[in-house]
Amino acid sequence: MIVAGMTFHLVACGALLRLLAQAKDLALAPAPQRSWLAKLSSLLGLALFSSRPFLSFAMAGLLMNLGYLVPFAHLVPHAREMGFDEYQAACLVSVMGATDLCGRLVAGWMDARRVFRLLHSLTLWTLLTGVTLLLVPFGHTYPILMGIDICYGFLAGAVMPLKFSSLVEIVGTGRILEATGLVNLLESFGALAGPPLSGFLRDVTGSYTGSFIASGTFLMAGGLVLFTVPNFCSCSTASPPKQSGDPEDAGNLTQQNGDHPFDGRTSSAC
Repeated sequence: MIVAGMTFHLVACGALLRLLAQAKDLALAPAPQRSWLAKLSSLLGLALFSSRPFLSFAMAGLLMNLGYLVPFAHLVPHAREMGFDEYQAACLVSVMGATDLCGRLVAGWMDARRVFRLLHSLTLWTLLTGVTLLLVPFGHTYPILMGIDICYGFLAGAVMPLKFSSLVEIVGTGRILEATGLVNLLESFGALAGPPLSGFLRDVTGSYTGSFIASGTFLMAGGLVLFTVPNFCSCSTASPPKQSGDPEDAGNLTQQNGDHPFDGRTSSAC
């Protein structure tokens, strides 16, 4: 819940860290009078919710966070329940943190090399992360559980940097601040609900097996939702829409990034 609360506070950053308008632009085109509701919508970037690609991406992020934090909260109790001592259980978390760092480095290297399209890489890593969580109940011996733990730490570490890098493909650099704030808002709900739901399943079933199966299912569902992003199957990255001074232009994201293809594309290895 502490992590979820910290993530929730990033929403304010997404709303406040906005690009300042230049004086010459204000002189050329005076801002029209708008209602307070329109101003609030422009401030928070709510027009992004009219974009089908952004909605698909945000829903995927919500599902991912429902299962992403469960191992950090319940892997140690699960290991203790399996009969391992407290030092062996604590070692699982330490190894997970180390492999998490390695996963982030590898994901950054792949991002720089453009080995695959970012959205494709994010989908692959997310699905594999969900698979590793489904395998946790089968870790009946410590070496097997440690191997699953290493795989999860590496794969989960790669998901985080790819998630926000892929968001640029969806909304473009002009609206990345608003999009990041809204995505973090939705993901914070998933982070808040995931561990308590896992604990509820533990109380109902009497073991953590159902908890890890549910968390793995949520992650795999998030990866599958990414398939609904328009132009997902294309190996080329469609040029995202540019930011416009008129907030009403943000509503055109759906038309530009959804049902109609982009004119400009950048190639990527596939």
